[in-house]
Amino acid sequence: MKDDMKKVITYSLRILGYLFLTVVIVLLLAGLLIQTAPVKRKLAGFAGEQASAVMNGQLTIGKLDGNFFTNLHLQDILLKGDSDTIAFIGDLRLDYNLWPLLDNKLQVHRVHIGRPYFYLEQQADSSWNVQQLVKPSGEETDTSQTSSTFELDVAQFNLAEGAVRIHAFDTLIPRRIENLNTKLSLQFSADRQMLVLDEFSLLTQQPDFELQQLAFQLNRNQEVIQLANFHLKTAGNQLDGGGNFAEAPARKGAARLDSEPLAIQEFEYFLSGFELPASPVFKLDASMDEDAISASIDLADGNQRIHMEVVSANLAAFLLDPEAPLLQYKLDGSFENIDLAHWLGNEELDYLVNGHVAVDGSGTDLETAVTKLKGEFNDLLVDGRPVADLLLNMDLDRGNLRGEVQGRGDFGSFHLKPDVQHLQAEPRYSFELRTEKLNLALLTGNDSLQSDFNLAAQVKGQGFDPKALKARGEIWSGQSRFQDIEVDTLFASLVYEKEAVQIDSLRLETKGLRVKAHGDYRLNGNSDLALVASFDGVEELASFIPLEDFATSGQLDARIWGRADSLQLESKLELNRTSFQSLTLESLLVDADGLLTKNDTTIQAKIRANQLLSDGFTVDSMAFDVDADLDSLYLDGRVVSDELRTELQAGLRLGDVMRIGITAWQIDFQDENWRLQGAPAIVEIDSVSYRLENFKLASGKADTSQYLSAQGIISRVGEEDFNLQVANIDLNKLLKLTGQEMNASGLINLAVDLSGTADDPLLTGDFGLEQAVMNDYRFTDFGGSLNYSEKQLEVQAQIVPQDSGRFEFSGAIPFELMLDSMGVKFNPKDSVDARLKIDQFPLAVLQAVNIGEEISGYLEGDVTVKGTIESPDPKGGFHLVDASLRIREYGVDYREIKFGIDFQGEEVLLDTLLIRSADGTLSGGGKIGFSSDFYKGDVSDTEIKLQFNQFNPVNHKQFNMQLSGNASLGGSKDDVKFDGDLNVPKSEIYLPAIFNLMGKMVETEMPKPILVRELEGLDSDTIDSVNVSQIDSTATDSLKFDYFDNLTGEVRLKIPKNTWIKNEDMHIEISGDLEMIKHKEFFELFGSVEVVRGQYDLFGRTFMIQSGTISFQGGEELMPRMDITASYSFRNSERVQQELSVAISGTAEEPSVSFSLDGSSVSEGDALSYILFGKSMNELTMDQQENVSGAGDMAGQAAASILSSQLTNFLGDKLNVDYIEVKSEGNFENATVVVGKYITNDLFVSYEQRFGETDQKDMAKYEVKLEYELFRFLFFQLNNSSNDSGFDVIFKFDAE
Repeated sequence: MKDDMKKVITYSLRILGYLFLTVVIVLLLAGLLIQTAPVKRKLAGFAGEQASAVMNGQLTIGKLDGNFFTNLHLQDILLKGDSDTIAFIGDLRLDYNLWPLLDNKLQVHRVHIGRPYFYLEQQADSSWNVQQLVKPSGEETDTSQTSSTFELDVAQFNLAEGAVRIHAFDTLIPRRIENLNTKLSLQFSADRQMLVLDEFSLLTQQPDFELQQLAFQLNRNQEVIQLANFHLKTAGNQLDGGGNFAEAPARKGAARLDSEPLAIQEFEYFLSGFELPASPVFKLDASMDEDAISASIDLADGNQRIHMEVVSANLAAFLLDPEAPLLQYKLDGSFENIDLAHWLGNEELDYLVNGHVAVDGSGTDLETAVTKLKGEFNDLLVDGRPVADLLLNMDLDRGNLRGEVQGRGDFGSFHLKPDVQHLQAEPRYSFELRTEKLNLALLTGNDSLQSDFNLAAQVKGQGFDPKALKARGEIWSGQSRFQDIEVDTLFASLVYEKEAVQIDSLRLETKGLRVKAHGDYRLNGNSDLALVASFDGVEELASFIPLEDFATSGQLDARIWGRADSLQLESKLELNRTSFQSLTLESLLVDADGLLTKNDTTIQAKIRANQLLSDGFTVDSMAFDVDADLDSLYLDGRVVSDELRTELQAGLRLGDVMRIGITAWQIDFQDENWRLQGAPAIVEIDSVSYRLENFKLASGKADTSQYLSAQGIISRVGEEDFNLQVANIDLNKLLKLTGQEMNASGLINLAVDLSGTADDPLLTGDFGLEQAVMNDYRFTDFGGSLNYSEKQLEVQAQIVPQDSGRFEFSGAIPFELMLDSMGVKFNPKDSVDARLKIDQFPLAVLQAVNIGEEISGYLEGDVTVKGTIESPDPKGGFHLVDASLRIREYGVDYREIKFGIDFQGEEVLLDTLLIRSADGTLSGGGKIGFSSDFYKGDVSDTEIKLQFNQFNPVNHKQFNMQLSGNASLGGSKDDVKFDGDLNVPKSEIYLPAIFNLMGKMVETEMPKPILVRELEGLDSDTIDSVNVSQIDSTATDSLKFDYFDNLTGEVRLKIPKNTWIKNEDMHIEISGDLEMIKHKEFFELFGSVEVVRGQYDLFGRTFMIQSGTISFQGGEELMPRMDITASYSFRNSERVQQELSVAISGTAEEPSVSFSLDGSSVSEGDALSYILFGKSMNELTMDQQENVSGAGDMAGQAAASILSSQLTNFLGDKLNVDYIEVKSEGNFENATVVVGKYITNDLFVSYEQRFGETDQKDMAKYEVKLEYELFRFLFFQLNNSSNDSGFDVIFKFDAE
């Protein structure tokens, strides 16, 4: 391209020369007829003819004017080639002085070229059209240099509004140049030249580039060349600089270049593939002295800086002299905060460079180069990982390389020493590597490679060509770690020679793993490798085995031998007792042999397992024989247990059609004997169809046999012909097989036929449960049918109980069954049409599933669903008729129940609610509105009201309650409020009956809580106390409704007298007024509960409750304040009646307890003594006093005896304790005993006994608590203690 451009310039100069010659001719002619217009036109034509005579083109001058002696004006100068315009100059003006020509000097005052246009076209041979304009002269060009005294002085040269159109093959050459403007002055003589460029600007298109200004001053004389005031400005960049150069008497020079922040993206079209997103400021200072050159280079972008000092003593001679000596060079560079992502534009390059590098050497090829490289880097980031220090020290000496590399960071440290001789010929090398606490995870960024390696490695060898390479390596490591594997010993010795790897020794020992290997592997020749691995457990391998609760031990022996194209494998794996979660396997043996060739791989394996246990299910033995190659597999398997025996023989063939052939399959389970009928059964799968042939599993006699059969083709593109039948499957046995505890029986039947095509499938079927019985309740009809055609599924189903009534469902559901992709597609806009009709369906069916002890009445309803899938429109409702419910055991006696709901578009109406009990009723009604379809659950507003009129929620002789008042719930979303005024006219709660009732809910085989199971696994001798905390069931599955997020409201509860709480030791009557207020974020409770009267028996002593108040004063924390006084009257040793009182005050969290005797304060020790012995401690014997005050053998034994009796009476002889905690300091002076039991997973009861003497604030007492989870957010807690008795209702809400 440079040669072409040179030719263009050469021919352009020739053209200008001819033009200038033409001008001279015109001047000569002008001397004759200078002033006449016809002569001027004739001269213009003559000049054009003369120029055309020496060019392959036509030159015309539109107008010629001027006096020819001092000025000349030419207009519309046109140069045409064969067909195209090559150049056009609209205006050319010359102002000059001819007289200096007498002194061999041309003086031009001004040259102005206005609106020039040029067209450049590259020819097929890469030449340009302007090269073909000049006709060859046939004369040889004189290239000899002659001295001349001619001088040229151009005071002003202007070119304005120029344009160039270019047609070139190279896309780097612009297609157009516009706004070409130039201003310059020129002086030329033999001994001095000067060029002052004041302005040069242009604008290019395709590619687009704008040169806003180029200016400089260039001076040259016989001694020096000087460039001054250099200024280059583009649309995005600016450079300023200058320089000078002197050839004699000594070669000297200097250069300077400064930039504004660089925007390299401006030149991205010209610098294809090179990007520099950074915008650094560039500075260059360079100098030359004889052959020596030095340069200082700076790149700075913010706080990031690169500084380079480059020195060469003979660079000029090296470049200019072909016989120059070796290049000598020095480089000193520093890097500060260099972020490679910022400089290279790749955010994934998380690298930060800080440091210094120095290079000092000579020579540029391996044979002659002698170079030293030193680098010191610190505070680095390498792929996001910090490196504290990195040191490089390398020497290259005529093909020999040696040195060391050291690194240190939070990943550990390493030290590498390479030594390579004869790099340019046959290299010999040695590498030594040492690491300390090397963490590969931090070094590589892969968190799965957590490690702590302390190792040493050495490699020695020669050659790098794999065919000739010879090398030996050794690795030593001790006290290292890889993930969870603690490496005690690692040693490996390997040799590579003649394309073979020889393992002299490989040994790995960890806490539970031992591995040994030896042998060799040859690319050409026979290989023989052996491996032995034994392991005591797999805890160390947990990260490699993604199985929780997996444990095993065993040994692996493996050997591989033969040629690379025919390797034989022999392996044996023995596992001892193996467990995985609830699975346990006593032993496993795998013997596998294989052959690996270029064309095939075959494997024969025998798998034997014994005693597989899983949740009470036991498999005595399993045996599998496997024959496999690359495209087929054959399996012969047997599984045997007490109740199950199955045998399977099947083959698998891979290919375009995958074929599974089952030649035999039998399943014997309990008294069921299933067999594959008419073997073999064939399953074929290809890219367009699934085919099942002759698959039928059957059990039983021919006339009553149970069977499952499948036959036919399911095609993704063609005709469909498939049949599935399930007949006479015993539901009761199926439930037992799946471990479901349900009293249900019947025979399951299902028949489905698929026909039609993949584009228009037809599906018909029937399903039913014959002889259906559930909890001894029989159904005379239980089944239905289905039919799919024309992208719509029609379903008919009915359930008919034994007594009366009917449950019917019919509907049409639109969807597209796409067999080509084996998928289902729903269009939300499709219409639906369904109906659910319930006619006198007896509620006694619910009694059959243990809903109620005595339940009567009917459920009736008729609901139709229209609309679309995305917006169904239900109409109709459900109602209870003549309903009643009685559960004697729980005191539930609802003699009349009326309930009805109606669906009305976006509302659900509760039009009827009436429950009548023995004393009163519960009634109500309301509606629930939805912002969209009700099934989406987007509640918009609610209005529900309830009225309680002496209603009995429970009415049992031992626990009963009346409730009166009103309650409501309503409001729009984000403003939902509840309100209520409730009154408890009378109630009675007998705690033992409640405890007994709750205890009867325990299932016969209740699984123990996880914490209890874990505690049972601990050695009881190693602990003094055990704490078992009840699991918070609200932690998971928390119920959240968007509608109730900002629920607020208040409920007022009035408890008049005649509310009793009792047990064998306690009879108390309570009353009070409470108000619960719900804010958006928390609850508040106001009011108080008073103990009207009551008594409590403690250790056989009766305490009369004289007064008692528990008050709530609001606040986010529901912390009650207590004020309770109880007294016990007794006669002392002198038969004088005395009264022992206990007063409890303060909050429940920090209660204050004090004792008094006949109005005088007594200590806790004296109080305990009065309760146990009826006398003070001073009246006890010396031993008794020491025992009561010190460790209290006598009092302690008595207290322990009474406590033991209380525990025995309360918990019963057969109650297993889930919770026990004993806290003492070797005596009963300050001791606590707590026992607890999970009665069910939802019910927890605890008993706590505290006794001993600490100070005047506490007294001995016990407490019984029963907590029952009614819902995930609602808990009911009963408590019975020496301080108070009662119950709590606990609400738990998700704070989020």
